Amino acid sequence: MRALFERFGWPGAGEKSFEGLDVCTVVGLMHDCAREESDERLLQLAGESGMEIIPRMRDCPMLAHGIAAGVMTRSLVGDVPRGWLEAMAWHTLGSMRMGYTGLCLFCADFTEPGRRYLTDTQRRGYWDRDSLEAVCSAVLDDRIAHWRSKGFVPDTCSLQLQDFLHSGGKMKRN
Repeated sequence: MRALFERFGWPGAGEKSFEGLDVCTVVGLMHDCAREESDERLLQLAGESGMEIIPRMRDCPMLAHGIAAGVMTRSLVGDVPRGWLEAMAWHTLGSMRMGYTGLCLFCADFTEPGRRYLTDTQRRGYWDRDSLEAVCSAVLDDRIAHWRSKGFVPDTCSLQLQDFLHSGGKMKRN
């Protein structure tokens, strides 16, 4: 995340840090902390969040691990900025609700070193684009194509984000 923020710009002051912890430290480290929880536990934690749990997440609770991670983060760190929680919540599917911080997390998570499905050349191909939105558009296009190739229908939230990015939309930096 840090490399993407340094290249394309940091979020606004309200999301850059919280009580001395920067967004990359908290969101970057905590977004997957609930990933290994059981389906039942993921849905329980997500239910405690007060955030919307879309039907796709109920059908596949692993997709709600970001929402559950937000609950765990708040219990460990405190009442972090809402934008951080939205970024964690939507990093699995992509959504307009994830904001600028979420765009960065979505791209960083998909392109992080060590991902076996990407070569270094492919990773650079994403990162060499001229804006974070352009990086996210390319990543999301490939994710949606992959989902469709596996027989999954992309969720409306992913398709709405894709339309926004294809139309040249820019996410506010909160």
